[in-house]
Amino acid sequence: TMPMSKRRPPPYYGGCRGATQAEMMLWSMADQDSDGRLSHEEVRGRLARFLPGAAGAADAAAVGPKAEQFHDEVDDLLAQAIFVGLDKDHDGAISRDEYCEVAMAFRKEAQRWFDVAQRFSDQLLASSSTCARYGAYYVISGPRAADAPDWHVGSDAVVFVNSSSMHAAPAFQAALTNARLARLKAGRNVSVSIHPFPQTRDEQHNLEQLAVFLLAMCITFCLSFIPAGIVHFIVKERESGAQQLQILSGASHWTFWCANLVYDLLAYTVPALCVPVCLHQFGLQMILTGECGQAVALVLAAFGPAIVSFSYLISYFFKDHAKASNAVLSFCLVGAGVFSTVLFILVSVNFSPLNKYPLACDTPMPGFPDGKCWLPLAQKFRRVLGPLFRLVPTVCVYQALFSISLMANLQAMMPEGAAEAFVSVLGQGKDGPQVSLSPLAWHWAGEPLAYLLGEAIAFFVATVLLDVCLHSPRVLRWVDPAVNARRLAVLLKFRGQRARVLVEATSALIDEASAGHSGLGGGSVEFEQERTAMVSPQDVALHVWQLEKTYSRWTAPWAAPKRAVRGISFSVHAGEVP
Repeated sequence: TMPMSKRRPPPYYGGCRGATQAEMMLWSMADQDSDGRLSHEEVRGRLARFLPGAAGAADAAAVGPKAEQFHDEVDDLLAQAIFVGLDKDHDGAISRDEYCEVAMAFRKEAQRWFDVAQRFSDQLLASSSTCARYGAYYVISGPRAADAPDWHVGSDAVVFVNSSSMHAAPAFQAALTNARLARLKAGRNVSVSIHPFPQTRDEQHNLEQLAVFLLAMCITFCLSFIPAGIVHFIVKERESGAQQLQILSGASHWTFWCANLVYDLLAYTVPALCVPVCLHQFGLQMILTGECGQAVALVLAAFGPAIVSFSYLISYFFKDHAKASNAVLSFCLVGAGVFSTVLFILVSVNFSPLNKYPLACDTPMPGFPDGKCWLPLAQKFRRVLGPLFRLVPTVCVYQALFSISLMANLQAMMPEGAAEAFVSVLGQGKDGPQVSLSPLAWHWAGEPLAYLLGEAIAFFVATVLLDVCLHSPRVLRWVDPAVNARRLAVLLKFRGQRARVLVEATSALIDEASAGHSGLGGGSVEFEQERTAMVSPQDVALHVWQLEKTYSRWTAPWAAPKRAVRGISFSVHAGEVP
């Protein structure tokens, strides 16, 4: 702390020490002649200048002399009240010292009440009792004397209540009244019965309007955990070889992925049905009724296949199931939060309800070949980033739910029939705004919904085709090192020993490729077949040549058997496999 001699003294304004700048500015505006005193006429003149009653005296004169006389009486009454409070020595004028004294006393009283409220709040927050968090008492003075007159009531205590509880004020007031009655030995008691009325329709709409905009983000965050669980099991199946085992057992690639799709969609129906149930339980009916309810159902129905197919496709980027689930969860949450916020900002910058197409400001219009955009660069970014960001299904579901919430609020605020009249009036002109208040319109939830439906089909087809390519023997033969080495030898017309040397020279590459393809169930099949043909069955512990396995079709006994594998040849030396 600084020593007393070096501390800066409080400001001093001509005899008024410690006054604030606002207080002295108010005094300067009132005391325009700077004589240090305010007369009754000066106070009345300042009131006539700053109060709206005197300013409207000219208009009141047009009404009649009685109105003008009424305003004059009000100004006189206010001036007299100020004099009673500030003129301590009753000399007919307010001095600067009297003004400073009253201002300082008022400031101290306000500071005292502020300190009381601050200590009360700190005490409530630090209290471990649940009851103390809803109210408290502050005793101002002692109890009223017995010889005090009946009319001298006064306030000797203040009740502080927590406004978040509707029962706090009457309950704590009744407790204080009972304490006073007990002190007076009145033999009476006060009981309180609290029966809050149910919310009115307007109150419910006001609460829903505040909460409905948070629904899009909350629902999207909850649904973002679904792809993390799907990717976890898909990658784990690939790690353990369960997927390859099912393929070798006769299941086709389409059958494998369709079975997974049906199972995951059945599992998705549980959280999808929980969304409308929770909205109904919390009383958010505006988003569940009419067209908004239909739009919510369509979005949830389209999001299921889209997010499942998206999880299948993105699983090929991971080899560890734990890392895959964490990465996909983070990516979906970022997509729902960051990507959607970026698109919302880019749309809001150029949104104009007066344009022919409010969300497409770059549409050519008469006299505006390049459209009417406030920031054309933002519109260009939206055209490029919009389709890229919407490849993440969580971005689409957030945009769709946000648009539905917006339309639900507009429909709730507008009277019945006003929405149709508004749209019809806007669309009368040829170049008028072409807008629709339907939540399923293209510029609201229609575009994200179309993306979800397209992604559900495209992602699933891409997943199956990619899986077929990675596990097809014909495709693997094109990238097999042994096959390519033999083709190279034939191309260079090597024969005999030279060709064998070329194959042995690529053995390191072949072993590396075999290890890399082992996770996919492939390996250097051609090389292993050639190696097995070179060895004698008597020199190895296990020798398999041209193994073939078929399964009968129990669903179609008349059809040819399903061939799982064919032409499998390999050899294992003693001690090679532990």
